Amino acid sequence: MRVSEIFYSVQGEGLRVGAPSLFVRFFGCNFRCPGFGLPLGQLSTEPDEIAEHVDDYKSYSELPLARTGCDSYPSWHPKFAQFSPEMSEEELYNRIINTVPKEALDNGVDIVFTGGEPLLPKTQRFIIEMFKRFDFRMFRNVTFETNGSQKPLQELIDVIEDQTSLLFSVSPKLKCSGVPREKAIVPESLRELSKNSMYLKFVVSSNEDLNEIEEIYDSIDWFEYPGVYIMPEGGTPERYNQNLKKVAEIAMKRGYVLSPRLHITLFGNSWGT
Repeated sequence: MRVSEIFYSVQGEGLRVGAPSLFVRFFGCNFRCPGFGLPLGQLSTEPDEIAEHVDDYKSYSELPLARTGCDSYPSWHPKFAQFSPEMSEEELYNRIINTVPKEALDNGVDIVFTGGEPLLPKTQRFIIEMFKRFDFRMFRNVTFETNGSQKPLQELIDVIEDQTSLLFSVSPKLKCSGVPREKAIVPESLRELSKNSMYLKFVVSSNEDLNEIEEIYDSIDWFEYPGVYIMPEGGTPERYNQNLKKVAEIAMKRGYVLSPRLHITLFGNSWGT
């Protein structure tokens, strides 16, 4: 399985914000999200432009940050697959265990599977086999950061919950992402996810985004109604801070939970944070 990043940080968003967390970013995604950071209807070509100069870079960490479109483009763009090495279940497990400080691991930290899209079927099978082979009980929680378009396998849920708690952090893509609605919103997948511990998390910058969130929320026949967290749009500290107060006021008005993007405050927008 190709793995783009493995790093230890704090959870910056959503229900588990502030929790010391080991992040595993898998390579591969079913979306490109070219609309972020641009007026509605415009699509970023920045990842493709960077890809034209791929030979100028020697590693994932040397790649430039994108100001528009998906901010984790190297985890899905085929031109950058070479920077995401293939790993076996054993290799990944050993990297995970050796990346977290021993004292923190003894006290219990979270592990977060992200991407890309960590619920792609091939990735789910890989994680299932890894949990079957190795002990993850030192982690207090397993979170999947997913776009909500993929159904979780029952075997994945069972094998993880046999060792620790499981949480789905679900971020369906809005129109501003540039992903067509019929691909971005998959009601049957969202309903399946809502059978488990999950919440919805949206990046917003306007009242139009909020109206779309409410339309999506009301259109799904949820198994259990999930909570809704909203966050300011902005891949850079400057843009994030510009939107923070506006989104806070919207959250208070509409009764949603305001989530910070703590990693941007602490580290800016950079790889491995």
